[in-house]
Amino acid sequence: MLDVGCGAESISRDSPRGGATVTGVDLTSSAVALAKANFDQQGLTGQFRVASGEQLPFPSDSFDLVSHTVWSSTRRARALVAECRRVLKLGGDANHTRRARSSNSIHYLALVNTYEDK
Repeated sequence: MLDVGCGAESISRDSPRGGATVTGVDLTSSAVALAKANFDQQGLTGQFRVASGEQLPFPSDSFDLVSHTVWSSTRRARALVAECRRVLKLGGDANHTRRARSSNSIHYLALVNTYEDK
């Protein structure tokens, strides 16, 4: 699985427990270091790198699942979604999640798409 925006509030932490191989990207080295530290602390393995979700450094059709929480914080949301779809394998799932604050809690609103055609 690919986790775009893997830093502090990574949504991929449960994936290795389910057998998934996790690759995470984030814009800053500090966010990538935080994601690595979170995985290390929990005894999980994953590969992490600094990269933009709008220009992912992976070949097309690389991942069965692409997930992100960053579409509300990017200026080029269409580019982000297009890149996520590009690296997603045919029949794979894309999880576009948006954080929404309500009083003192954070709610996640998810839209999951299965791409049957490209």
